[in-house]
Amino acid sequence: MRHRTLAILVLPILGLLHALSTCLAAAPGTGAPLPLTRGEVHHVASMAEFKAALETANRGKTAATLLLADGTYLLDGATLEIQCPGLVIRSASGNRDAVRWYFKDEHILAKARRVIGPDARIDGMDMAETRPLPDAIIPIANSRLILAADRAGFLVDCGGMNIVAELRKLRAAGRLTSIEHVFVTHYHDDHTDTLPALVAEFGAKVHACGSLVDLIERPGDYRLPCLTQNPTAVTAKHRDGDRWRWKEYQFTIFDYPGQTLHHNALLVERDGAWSACFVGDSFTPSGIDDYCLQNRNFLHEGQGYFRCLDQLEQLPAGCFLINQHVEPAFRFSPAQIAQMRETLRRRIPLLSELLPFEDPNYGLDESWAVLHPYWLTRRPGQSAPLALRITNHSLRELTFQATARAPQGFHVTGAGPVRIAPRSAGALTMTVEIPSNCLAGLHLVTVDISREGAELRDWTEAVLDVIR
Repeated sequence: MRHRTLAILVLPILGLLHALSTCLAAAPGTGAPLPLTRGEVHHVASMAEFKAALETANRGKTAATLLLADGTYLLDGATLEIQCPGLVIRSASGNRDAVRWYFKDEHILAKARRVIGPDARIDGMDMAETRPLPDAIIPIANSRLILAADRAGFLVDCGGMNIVAELRKLRAAGRLTSIEHVFVTHYHDDHTDTLPALVAEFGAKVHACGSLVDLIERPGDYRLPCLTQNPTAVTAKHRDGDRWRWKEYQFTIFDYPGQTLHHNALLVERDGAWSACFVGDSFTPSGIDDYCLQNRNFLHEGQGYFRCLDQLEQLPAGCFLINQHVEPAFRFSPAQIAQMRETLRRRIPLLSELLPFEDPNYGLDESWAVLHPYWLTRRPGQSAPLALRITNHSLRELTFQATARAPQGFHVTGAGPVRIAPRSAGALTMTVEIPSNCLAGLHLVTVDISREGAELRDWTEAVLDVIR
C-alpha cells in the first residue's frame, strides 16, 4: 500500500526548501507558542492563498511572515521553492500542532525515481473522502476532546502538557466542566506521556482493552519503540467489543492491531446524530500507516491490518474515521478497502521471496521471540523470573527450545521446550539467580533459540539492573 502522504510536518517553519536551509527551533508540540514575525505579514487560509503569498515573498526577496490558519494543507508539488531570506511560515495561532502538510504524488514519485530509476511508477490509492469534525469533537494537538451537552468531557489520548494546559483554558472559559474519562488508542509516548498528570488533575477514568492494558501500566517491561516512561493505572479495563453509554453517547471498544499490535479503536455514536471511530494512528486519508517494523504489523489473514480492514467494514453506515494527527475526519469507500486488502496480500509472496524464513512475518516481527520483562531491578542474591514469549508465525505446530546465556556466576534454571500451535503465541519460563557477590550495574541475559531446522544464537535479551 503506497502512501500518497509522505509525511505530516507540524510546522514552526517549513523544512523542505530549494534555496534556504532552516533549523527547527523546537520539536513539534513542545515549548511555548511560536510568536516569531518578520517583515510584511500575509494571512493565509487556503493552499491557493499560501501559493500567492509565497510568490509575493519570493519576488520581494525580503523577510516576510506567512501566518497560516489552523488546519491541514495539501501540497500538490514535490517541494516548495523559497527564495525569500528570513521567511517565517507558522500557525497564526502560534500552536505548534495546529498546521499540517500533506505531500501528494509528486514527492513520493521523486523519491521513487532516486531509488528505482527515472521511469518509476507507483500504483497508488486516491485520498479518502474527508469532512470537518463534528462541533462536539474539539481537536487539541494530537488529542481529541468529546464534549457532552452538559459540558462534561471524554478525552482521547493525552501525550503532552500542552493538551492539559488547553483543557485548563477550556475549563476556565466555562466550555468544559470536567474530564470524566480518557480512552487510550495506543502506547506510543506522544499519546500517553501525560496520562498521569491528566488523571491527577481531573480524576479521569482510563479506558483500554487487550494487550494495551499491560503496556500502559508497565511500559518498562517492554522493548518497543516510542515507549513512555510514565506508567498509568488503567481503571476501566475492557474486553474487545465491550459497549457502554456515557451521557448522549454510545461507545464500543475494539482491540485494533493496526499501526501497532498493541492498539485499540473506539466507536462513538451520538444519539440521533453522527458516528465516528477513533483509529489512533492506524489509518490516514491516504491509507495504511505501518512504516515501523518494530510496531509488530502482522501479515496474517484475520490479524494485523487484515483484521482492522475487516472491522472497518462492520462500522455503522456513514461512520467516519478519526486519526488524532489529522484534523479532518475521513472514510474509505468499499473499493479503497478492497484495494488496501489486496495490496497487503500482494506483499506476502514478495516478502517470502526476500526473507530467509518459512513465513515472512518472522522477518517483519522483530519481537516474535522476546524475554519478558525486558528490564528488571534486583539486588545481589535475589532471583529474577523471566518468560521467553514466542509467536509461532508458521502454518504448522512447532517446538521451540531455549538456552539462556548469563554472566559468570549467574545461574539459570528452567527454559524447557515449548510446543506452540500454528499462528499462536506461547511462552517458556526461566529463573535467573544473581550471585550474592554481584557487582552493581547492568547485566545482560541472552537466549539462543532453536526450532525445527533453525538455530538462532543470542536472539533476544533482557537487562538485569543490579543495585546495592
